[in-house]
Amino acid sequence: MPIRHPTSRTRVGAASSAPRARDASAAPDRVDALDSSKAPMARAATLDEAAAYTRALRALGQRAMSSAQVATRLARAGAPPDVVSRVVDRLVRERWVSDADVAASIARRGIVDHGWSDRRILLAMRRAGIPQALASDAIARAAEEHPAARADKLDRLTDRKWAALHRRTGLDPRAARQRLVAWLARRGVASSEIRRQVDRVVRRDPSG
Repeated sequence: MPIRHPTSRTRVGAASSAPRARDASAAPDRVDALDSSKAPMARAATLDEAAAYTRALRALGQRAMSSAQVATRLARAGAPPDVVSRVVDRLVRERWVSDADVAASIARRGIVDHGWSDRRILLAMRRAGIPQALASDAIARAAEEHPAARADKLDRLTDRKWAALHRRTGLDPRAARQRLVAWLARRGVASSEIRRQVDRVVRRDPSG
């Protein structure tokens, strides 16, 4: 189910209209996010529960966030750990926050829009506070739903990079290939896929 984005008139002070609660036990472990010692530049704990809930809704109206991201934002805004925990649990129950939906979005964008490797997508998931098991499942689902998207996107990106390195800059063929390999490796591309990409562009352009 897609995450619903609140508006300034939605839900604040109207808890009686909340939809049927979803099992909050699926929410990830937020111990690190709630630990104020791990939230740099945290303000004094002055944000009460009502204010924290309102702040979270406003933030979620701007973009979807994972439960860990919401927790970190509230902690840095000055909400004490117990308030952060209660507010995040409420947002999960009311379905304003869904780690599964955030993971699915990151996986789809990584594969379809960027042609990222699994390793790079997992890194993005980790930064968003998505648990490993949920991240891996989301990547597998996105890869199954878009089987050719990653390869097609990577082919196009590699073609552009090869043109920039080889044809436009006038690098000698060996240097161009070495730089292409390094660029693909920085993107987290597997070694077997790096070889495929290099072989593909060289076969198409024998002068390289």
